[in-house]
Amino acid sequence: MRWFKKTPDIREQKPAKLPSLDLAFVLTKELIAAQLQDVNASDSKASFAFGAGTAIVSAALILQSLLLPSHSHSSCSVLIPSFLSFLHSLPTLLKKAIPLFPLLTAYIVVVITAFNAYRTRNYKQVPEPRTFLANLDKTEQDCKNEMFPEMVDAYECNKKVLEKKADWIDRALVSLVLETVGLALLVLYQVGC
Repeated sequence: MRWFKKTPDIREQKPAKLPSLDLAFVLTKELIAAQLQDVNASDSKASFAFGAGTAIVSAALILQSLLLPSHSHSSCSVLIPSFLSFLHSLPTLLKKAIPLFPLLTAYIVVVITAFNAYRTRNYKQVPEPRTFLANLDKTEQDCKNEMFPEMVDAYECNKKVLEKKADWIDRALVSLVLETVGLALLVLYQVGC
């Protein structure tokens, strides 16, 4: 069992007992501002994943129409296992659709994960302007005393939201890599067969 030092509630202490409150207040305020900047950077990454995924699917559709084989299938035996040889006897439409299926599936996963990363979320900012109206009669130190725990709570809440956002971005980027591999395999199939 671990023993943790209980964080004191600074709202109950007098400002004279809190000599580092000003420093902690400023640093926490900067950390919350940095978190909100991370939101923009994360949104840019999610937007990149969505755009790149769309570009890869577009390239695949264009390349497939340009590279659809009209030659014999003798070179396919090296690349395509024998149990998939039935692909050569399928109608042209199915020959186009079946190799695209994994690529389109990966694209759908990219879109869903990028959307989940990019969607709007609520982030906490402290202090709320209305708080100032209620505390106009208090000293700056007393206000900081009351706001600092709320700032820490806001930081921790925003951190959880940003971690979820980062997980969705990671998933989108992994899916993007799989989509790129799918494009490479599609091109290899189209050129080699």
